[in-house]
Amino acid sequence: MLTDYPAWPSQAMRVDPSLLDELAETYAGEDVARFLFGFVPIEAFDRILGEADGAIPAESFVWLMHLSGYFGGVWLRAEIRRAQPESPLAGAGQAPTRAGFDAIALRAQAALDAARGAPLDAVEKSLPELFSSFGYNQGYLLEIVESPPEGLAPPTGFVVPRAPLWCDYATPRLRSLPRLREVARRLADPPDPRWRALASELGERVAPEVERGRAVWSSGLSVQGFSAEAYAQLLDVSGSFLEVLQAVTLTAVRAVAERDATLARRAALARACLAPWLGSYLLGLMDPRNDDARRPPLPSFAPATGACTSRRSR
Repeated sequence: MLTDYPAWPSQAMRVDPSLLDELAETYAGEDVARFLFGFVPIEAFDRILGEADGAIPAESFVWLMHLSGYFGGVWLRAEIRRAQPESPLAGAGQAPTRAGFDAIALRAQAALDAARGAPLDAVEKSLPELFSSFGYNQGYLLEIVESPPEGLAPPTGFVVPRAPLWCDYATPRLRSLPRLREVARRLADPPDPRWRALASELGERVAPEVERGRAVWSSGLSVQGFSAEAYAQLLDVSGSFLEVLQAVTLTAVRAVAERDATLARRAALARACLAPWLGSYLLGLMDPRNDDARRPPLPSFAPATGACTSRRSR
């Protein structure tokens, strides 16, 4: 059962309650936050990256990532305000606007169009952004793992960097990630000039972004004051996001290096879903409309006999 969320008509998104219900029926837990912020994205990206047969409902997945991103941002804003009421974020905010939503939808639509047109060119142009995003989110995750809330122990081996574009995880989520390890090996030991060029650009972009991610979450933002439950939830969604970024970026690298249009199409579809997962997260993180609520109005599971109910604000 979906609570109010910002959405306007867009060709890039298809409201698909039946798909959301289908995923809910396969989810083994009862925590709607872990379902929407972690389970749903992992299932969507595993299907996009090749773990399922049949047509990929791309616009439906874009909508799912909009929900996951927006409500994830709403949840994190509430937790930061609860833990750190004097933080800069607590006094800042802007209600979602159609212009902001349209900008996210346009990015998603451009990636969808590329997947159906010239995916190799588009994916090659996207590599610098993917490299930077992976680096930033790796640095951010390492920082919150190594600097847990006071009184809590850092989780052992939660994320361990092994190479410029490879991390190991204590609890791996993506079924499609292990088969991409060979791509990381080729980047670490390039077999030809094309791989060497990709490895060089990767090294130039990832390292500075790792440090930027650490800096952002050790100065303006932090997890100090988070409850054990909220900290575990943030680690779960952040770990899921980094795994997805890792898999999408490695898929894009292989597509470019091997000039594989099929892989490039999958990478472009994945980028279409990354656009709202990140962009809509920022919409939710900055949305002040629920600041006075005791708890953020997150979605909930409907009774077994019910169906997904969608509420969109305009």
